[in-house]
Amino acid sequence: MDWPRLFISRVLRLTPAYLLAVLLLFVLVAALSNFERQESWSDLAWNAWRWLTFTLRGDPPLNGDANTKFYVAGVTWTLVYEWYFYATLPVLAVLHGYRTPWWLVVFGVLIWFSFGWPWIGVLSFFGGFLAAWFRRSALERWVLANNRTASAISLAAMIATVSVFPGSFAWWPNLLLTVAFVPIALGADLFGLLRVRSAETLGTVSYSLYLMHGLMLGFWFFFVLGRDWTATFSLTEHWIALFALTPFLITLCVISYRWIERPAIDWVPAWTRAWRKRFGS
Repeated sequence: MDWPRLFISRVLRLTPAYLLAVLLLFVLVAALSNFERQESWSDLAWNAWRWLTFTLRGDPPLNGDANTKFYVAGVTWTLVYEWYFYATLPVLAVLHGYRTPWWLVVFGVLIWFSFGWPWIGVLSFFGGFLAAWFRRSALERWVLANNRTASAISLAAMIATVSVFPGSFAWWPNLLLTVAFVPIALGADLFGLLRVRSAETLGTVSYSLYLMHGLMLGFWFFFVLGRDWTATFSLTEHWIALFALTPFLITLCVISYRWIERPAIDWVPAWTRAWRKRFGS
């Protein structure tokens, strides 16, 4: 395992777009507060720091705004899982026979026990492990040879998940999501949908889309359309407003990927060489 490259690639992949999203969050909260400070400077600085560090220590209200986390659609909790997962990879690696620096293993063990790992999170990761386990197996060959059948199984599992269960924080919906995910990971393309160029583009910019959509919804409904007017919207009018926002949201995400995400990804080799030159590993 090339540990320096792995961790540098993860930092450069996740951090730049996230910092942009947090900066926009700060601006949105400030605007909604009429640019007036509602809490002490120390509280404001500490809470801002917690947001800047991927909410590893929680996602507190900023400037006294209790809805802060909802302005990013509450998505940052998944990044907490992601960082803890990366930190514990050395433990999994040594268990699989990879040569791993002892201090990384110790650090991973400490992280593993400090996080607690709610069972539903472990179950979700297990679904990902299954997909990796089945790569280059008879199941992958079956999926590739029976793409339409595998796509139907995946699509049926998705529909069952969203139509039968109110959320995914339970055993059965997580198992269904695993059934939906594994065929796609092994090559099922949902009857060609995932090979359409627009779908591939959305996949490319999905990290920015994940981070930005809540912020754009807030900007759109609070400042462009106005809260007083949108509060009177019918369900149909609400959906029309969402469709009208979509081109602007996708454009922002494409710009974010092109000018923030992609350059950072391209820096990985140079940063890895600089690390090795400085630390010799």
